[in-house]
Amino acid sequence: MISTVVSAIGLPQAFGAAPEEVFRIASRSVVVVQVHDERGRTLATGSGVVIAPERVATNCHVVRPKGLRGPRIYLAGAGRELRNASIEQGSDGADVCILRVRHLAAPPVTAGSVAKLRVGQPIYAIGAPQGLDLTLSGGLVSALRTIRGELFVQTDAAISPGSSGGGLFDSGGNLVGITTFYVQDGQNLNFAIPVDRVLQVAGQLRNL
Repeated sequence: MISTVVSAIGLPQAFGAAPEEVFRIASRSVVVVQVHDERGRTLATGSGVVIAPERVATNCHVVRPKGLRGPRIYLAGAGRELRNASIEQGSDGADVCILRVRHLAAPPVTAGSVAKLRVGQPIYAIGAPQGLDLTLSGGLVSALRTIRGELFVQTDAAISPGSSGGGLFDSGGNLVGITTFYVQDGQNLNFAIPVDRVLQVAGQLRNL
């Protein structure tokens, strides 16, 4: 007989939370990032994740295009109220930028660790592909792969342009990475920067 331990909120710990519960927990900390030129035209749209009070992690390639006026964000699914953001820290090599957004009410995520990831385990991406905020996709951890000296989480969870900087979550709703790129000519070859690397850039040191 297989026994299952049930947590205080009624979720089976052996199998993690159901996808809808992961979405309920994690989506509150996902934002949409927009970059505008001097005329107010949108140059780029991506995603971001709240990692600390008034701090949002995203990809540098989203918030540093040519003609940058400054990134602005809005809370996904929360009325599209744009807030000004400033780049507080960043590493172009890691493609991680940390934004400061004053008076941001969204709660920070709970951070997991790449050290606990296993190939084959369920994984979920939440972001704004093609500007469609609060989009959930699911898949597996396909591999943990080093590319150009940086460690990435490879997954078949679907991402698209606009997903960059969005969150990759485990079945407990913990942030394990931010989605960053995909292989255009491949099939479901998608990659995320481990949360450990994100926290290093943010000054919340954690060794990979």
